Amino acid sequence: MKVIRKQDVTHIKKPEGTIVDYYLFKEYEIHYNEQIPASTQTWHHHEKISETLYIIEGELSRRSC
Repeated sequence: MKVIRKQDVTHIKKPEGTIVDYYLFKEYEIHYNEQIPASTQTWHHHEKISETLYIIEGELSRRSC
């Protein structure tokens, strides 16, 4: 098992206000996202992986296009 410390993750602040810490492993990735209120997640698609979201605090809503 590989342990990654928070200070060793890839840390990105996106233009729409999302802050992401990427924990990257050979077989999988963990993304810890912080969304600011009323921000929008950029639409994206994964061909080979599935994505699961866990909401720790607040609400997530889907906006119509």
